[in-house]
Amino acid sequence: MERLLLAKGLNFIPTPKTVSFADLIARVEQSLVNVEPNKANQIRGAISSILTRTKYTPKKNLSLMEVKILKDVKKDKNIIITRADKGNAVVILNRDMYISNVKQLLDTGSYKPIQVDPTDNVRKKLKTKLTRYAEETKEEQLLNFAKFLKYSSNTKCPELYCLPKIHKTGNPFRPIISSVGSATSAIGRYVSRIIRPLTGNKNSSTLNSKEFVRQIREIELQEDDLLVSYDVKDLFTSIPLSYTYNIIFEALDTDFSLKERTKLNPYHIVDLIKFCMTEGNYFHFQGAHFSQTQGVPMGSPLSPVLAEFFMEHLEQRAFACDNFTRRVEFFKRYVDDIFAIVKKGHEQSFLHHLNGLFTEHIKFTIEKEHGGRLPFLDALVIKDGHRPRPQFRIERGPIDNEGGGELRTLPGPGGTQRDVCLHQRHLDARARRRRRPCFGLGGEHGRLAWKRDNEAGSVPPRLSRRSVFSLCGKLVGHLPVCGWLRVVTALIKRRVNDATSTWDQAIEDDELRMLLQEVVSEARSRDPARGMRDVTGDEARVWVDASSLAIGVALEVDGAIVEDASWLRSDEASHINMAELDAVVKGLNLAISWRMSKIQLVTDSSTVHRWITDGLSGKTRLRTKASSEMLIRRRIGIVLSLVQEYSLDLSVKLVKSAENKADVLTRVPQRWSRILGTPTPVCATAIDEEVESRIAEIHHNSGHPGVRRTLYFVRKVCPSVSRRQVRQVIVGCEACQSIDPAPVKWRRGSLSVEKVWQRVGMDIAHYGGRPYLSLIDCGPSRFTIWRPLRWHTSADVVEQLESVFCERGAPEELLADNDTAFRSKVFSRFATRWGIRVRFRCAHVPSGNGIVERCHRTVKVIAARKGCSIAEAAYLYNVMPRDGTASPSSPADLVYRYPVRVRGVDPPAVYSPTEDNPYAVGDSVWVKSPGTRCDARYHRGTVTGTVSSQAAEVDGVPRHVRDIRRRDVSVKSTSSDSLGSRQEDPMILRFRAQTQPEAPTESSGEALEGRPTLRRSARIRRRRAYTCCDGASGGSVPE
Repeated sequence: MERLLLAKGLNFIPTPKTVSFADLIARVEQSLVNVEPNKANQIRGAISSILTRTKYTPKKNLSLMEVKILKDVKKDKNIIITRADKGNAVVILNRDMYISNVKQLLDTGSYKPIQVDPTDNVRKKLKTKLTRYAEETKEEQLLNFAKFLKYSSNTKCPELYCLPKIHKTGNPFRPIISSVGSATSAIGRYVSRIIRPLTGNKNSSTLNSKEFVRQIREIELQEDDLLVSYDVKDLFTSIPLSYTYNIIFEALDTDFSLKERTKLNPYHIVDLIKFCMTEGNYFHFQGAHFSQTQGVPMGSPLSPVLAEFFMEHLEQRAFACDNFTRRVEFFKRYVDDIFAIVKKGHEQSFLHHLNGLFTEHIKFTIEKEHGGRLPFLDALVIKDGHRPRPQFRIERGPIDNEGGGELRTLPGPGGTQRDVCLHQRHLDARARRRRRPCFGLGGEHGRLAWKRDNEAGSVPPRLSRRSVFSLCGKLVGHLPVCGWLRVVTALIKRRVNDATSTWDQAIEDDELRMLLQEVVSEARSRDPARGMRDVTGDEARVWVDASSLAIGVALEVDGAIVEDASWLRSDEASHINMAELDAVVKGLNLAISWRMSKIQLVTDSSTVHRWITDGLSGKTRLRTKASSEMLIRRRIGIVLSLVQEYSLDLSVKLVKSAENKADVLTRVPQRWSRILGTPTPVCATAIDEEVESRIAEIHHNSGHPGVRRTLYFVRKVCPSVSRRQVRQVIVGCEACQSIDPAPVKWRRGSLSVEKVWQRVGMDIAHYGGRPYLSLIDCGPSRFTIWRPLRWHTSADVVEQLESVFCERGAPEELLADNDTAFRSKVFSRFATRWGIRVRFRCAHVPSGNGIVERCHRTVKVIAARKGCSIAEAAYLYNVMPRDGTASPSSPADLVYRYPVRVRGVDPPAVYSPTEDNPYAVGDSVWVKSPGTRCDARYHRGTVTGTVSSQAAEVDGVPRHVRDIRRRDVSVKSTSSDSLGSRQEDPMILRFRAQTQPEAPTESSGEALEGRPTLRRSARIRRRRAYTCCDGASGGSVPE
């Protein structure tokens, strides 16, 4: 009986007692999303007709004995029931052995422990990144993800679980990190949909066993062909991520259809992948948190796509060599499993070739055919020597049973074969006796998650109190977790109650209808109604919050919100701290109803945190002088009474408002708040026309005085007139408003901007009777430029601005007054050509360009006090620190990337002589003359200084070392050496040009001591030529 029940497999579902037609219709609608509208309507009509005519009577597919066996399996806590890594096998493991093997796997070096749960930090960083990318690319999908991360309160940490590889020796475990419900799961699926079309385009890839069989049927085997299978060892944890990022970036950069799938560019996509694979690559197991240090996590929606990218690139590199292209007859790959038909004797060389591609990361293993048979995926390839084509059979490969496992192949429904593996090692006698099957009752990945099982509904065509309340009930009525929907629906109900008096009264309110449509749309895109069912233990965290709108409470158990609640506050509500205490009491009641004994209270109110902490410790009495002191003490007493009566272990934690998970239960967007706000009645003064005319008459007869004096005269006639009535009349008086009206108040602005050279103030100043164009940066630098003008005209202004902009670049905006030089068409065309926005200040209001006006005063004062030019005064203004102490605060230091030397303040730079120059001061050298031929002798010289390692001063003139040669003064030159013995034309007379006087002899040294040494220029003097006349044309050529 147990074997037959076990053979039904994990996908078997017991027949429900009743059929949920709502679920059936929802699934039909989900399957019709991509169907044409006309065809979809036909399918809907057919299904509706079938459902109307059919009288369904459920027939049970499980007997009472099978139901009893199913219940016994659920009660046993000593075993873990899971599926095998490959195939349809069901595996039952001992829980202690399972936990021990997983811990050994975590100690292999691919994982490292972390101290805290990084989920909240990852969620915040990802939200910030998505918001920034959404603003840069205008991608609405990223904005929806960012909103979901902002309002979602049940983001959970990824969880590790393992599947046994029963098809391998020793039954090793494959670690899988379930990222369902994590912060990166949604963006991971989105990015994988973007990059997935770039994979699977090679002929060698196969999708499943069925396609593999179809592809290999056409192959004819030869006698020297060998069936082999290559497998990558631990592919997911061995993928070189940096190398894979480059592969993906190059593929996206050359993909012309990328813009059709997303507005993101390749940099954004690769950066999101990096975030998911680094900061988002963490998990928890048995209460401890770990992060993966290398490779990609199996279980992430991005991991299969990254693995496919890398394996396709590896395959491309493998077959770049022509030698193996001829030796491999057939090659098919499914992720990291490779099936190949190679020539005998070449299987090992191909293995070595594959292992040599990425020696530090990837290692392949080989499996050869045994008895002409080789399993691949779910197919068994059989090579029959009598048939040219290979034969197939769909079955599992061999399974190792040395560990005490037992494999039984049982006939399943429809004649299919299903594998059942009961791992008996370390199981107790009761477990071995029962051989319990598994039916997936533990939920997805070991956790039983729930979400909304009904449609969110749609806005009814006719709005009434009954229809709106029905829609709100569908959204939040029967769900334990609803998040932001609770406070929104409560406000909608309040608005409807104020607008109607009966249940069926029609509501004609376009704003309310638009709000309902927006709420329903938001609920469908980011529905907060989801959570976990299988929470255990007596520890809980209660999040409380209060605002002027509502108070909210959320109960968190095992890292998931299991229930939340929200209550609107009345208009006559007390202080916000009182509302926070009410939230605390309601939160404790919610936790007690869940039978929690160890409670951590989380609030963002420092006052409430201090009150509760002082009350629990008893060290300090309650310190408050508020008007509701007794009410506060009463609520604190209620909290202490609950702690004492129910023996609660209560602690209080203070967090920031942005981190409070109950914050979404007390706030709504501003645009919704404005629509849902109840109009507040106000008082207004209604003036009798007769009284108004009387006040106007007295105001005119008394000479149009102000409000106070007019009120004095009016009350002599009408004592009951108020000051507001008199002010209303004077405000409407045209004479008072047009002749010297009273001053008014205005909101002051700021001319400063955040960026340097973004806005430039411009004006024309005069100093010493000469006009100057003055420019000053309105950014943080306040750098000024003054240029003299020849004339006060637009042409001269444009000429100077053109010079400045070509040198420093044009700003985004020019701030100027209404000078005629700035209002001309020439200046307007100049601004349009440079793409500059010109903003003119208000007429007769110099403060509208106050930055440049203050600069005028400062520069002119510096020029007058120092007696210098305007250029020097502007230079001193730019190098002067603004705060008076720090040099980097000067305008020049904020504009230039190099330090500006202040003339007269900073000392001159001192340079030390170069030590690596080959010549020293006083050395006698030969120096090359300019224009010297190859047969001319260099002239003599003496080194008087060194400039650098490449230059030296010879007789005060810098000379390059390539033009200098050392001269030995001990050897005397002869006339024959100087003239040389060379055959020249006797008609050419050559004279030695003495450019440097010879050194005096010892005998004449004293006589020449006081006389300066004369030098003769080596420049050849040329006669002037007159091109306008010559001797041939009759003109005269002066001598």
